[in-house]
This record gives sequence, C-alpha cells and structure tokens, in this order.
Amino acid sequence: MTSSEKPATGAQTGQSVPTFPWLPNVDWANSVPRAPLAFYAAAYREGMGAASRFMQDQASHLKNLSECESPSDVLVCQTEFAGKALAAMMEEGRRAADTISGALAKK
Repeated sequence: MTSSEKPATGAQTGQSVPTFPWLPNVDWANSVPRAPLAFYAAAYREGMGAASRFMQDQASHLKNLSECESPSDVLVCQTEFAGKALAAMMEEGRRAADTISGALAKK
C-alpha cells in the first residue's frame, strides 16, 4: 500500500480523525479483552429475549382471564399462570446461565 492509498483518518499516527476532530483515536480499544464485551452482549440479548417471552405469556394470560365466566374460573386461570410463570422463570435462569457461560468460554 502506497502512501496515496492509506486512509486519511490519522489512526496510524495517533491523531484525531480529521472529519470528527473531537473523536480521539480509539486504537487502544483493540487491547481491551473481548470477554467482558461478550458477557455483556450475551446478558443483554438474553435479558431482552426473556422480557419478550414474559410479555407474550402475560398477554396470553390476560386473554384467558377475559374469557373466564366465573370467579372460580379466574382463580383456576390465575393459579395455572402462576405455576407456568414460575417454571418459565426457572427455565430463563437456566438459559441465561448457559448463554453467558458459553459467551465467557469463547473469549
């Protein structure tokens, strides 16, 4: 690569990027271990997925509640939902632990 082919970003010299002078050279970020980034990214993805699944379960539960015809039907529906929600939380915890430990193992 000749000098005329090099990008004019200033990244090789440690200078600021000319287009954005307030943006410092971030080459130092390449020396940061990737494990923390992988951990936080996996935790975020897993948390958002769990929130989505919980909201879908709650919407389904509300639909079921709206179809109840008596107080005893409401009690049965609530009890079933509580059991399903507890099982779902346990499964989400297992899934999160597996995902995060897998992300940390990859480094």
